[in-house]
Amino acid sequence: MLSCRSTSHSEIFNTEITWGFTESLKSLKKLEKLIIRDSRLSGSIPDFINELHSLTEINLSNNNLSGVIPKQITLLPSLRTLDLHGNNLNQYIPVEIGRLTNLEHLDLHNNRIYSPIPMTMRSLENLVTVDLSNNILVAYVPDIFSSLRRLRVFNVAGNRLSGPLPVSLLAAESLQYIDISDNVDLGSLHAASPNSSMESFFETNKPFGANAAKTSLGDLPPLPSLLGIDIANTRFRIKDLSFLAGRTLYKLGFSLDGDMIPRWISFPPTLISLRLSDSGLTELPQWITRLQDLAELWVVAILNQTPASASSS
Repeated sequence: MLSCRSTSHSEIFNTEITWGFTESLKSLKKLEKLIIRDSRLSGSIPDFINELHSLTEINLSNNNLSGVIPKQITLLPSLRTLDLHGNNLNQYIPVEIGRLTNLEHLDLHNNRIYSPIPMTMRSLENLVTVDLSNNILVAYVPDIFSSLRRLRVFNVAGNRLSGPLPVSLLAAESLQYIDISDNVDLGSLHAASPNSSMESFFETNKPFGANAAKTSLGDLPPLPSLLGIDIANTRFRIKDLSFLAGRTLYKLGFSLDGDMIPRWISFPPTLISLRLSDSGLTELPQWITRLQDLAELWVVAILNQTPASASSS
């Protein structure tokens, strides 16, 4: 049976469940928030989830759920938050997810989802945050961002995405944080749709066609709200971020791999988080010591086994 510290017809909060769902949950027709996190919940998400038609929030994070995300979950018209991170969900993101037109927060990170990112996500016009990191997402990042005018956070780090980025992502005016890191084959640009509002851009930039191996993000319109970006362990390099010159940034991640730091970067004094990846790095570069307000420093792939020190070279 279901044992809860706090149960009502509007919310179910943290529990000590050690088993799966039962159909008795269907009787809570006025349930608005289903929050069962960090509770050793196992099994699969039940198909009858859509019968709880008043739900605005589902948070089943950090449990032992497995199987698929049922398409019935997309039949909840009032759902604003869907948080299933930290489980063992696999197979795919249902293409029917585009039905959730009131969805604001989608968090599926740290699962085992093997799937493309559905093109139907372009219908989620109220999305504010998307975290699909640390799954097994494949294929391209689809051209879904022109309609996502409220999107502030887009995180697809740690997947198997490849090929180009759509211009609509990098032209998004509301985006504050982009993390595409640890997708080693990601890093070229294409016109994903002949009906794209950026069509004229590609008419004058034909070298950046669908078969382009790599491009400079500096050729794109600026992201006026951007506060952080991580492109480490992709095919992009720091020189591709020239559009950030003179910008206020708080988070930055990139792969150096022997490249010189461009003069334009002159790291902003606001920078508090830096992630540096370099397959040949043996010492910390001297320029790091100039980041006096840095609170987080992530350095990946230092091959020298002795303690690193600042280098004047």
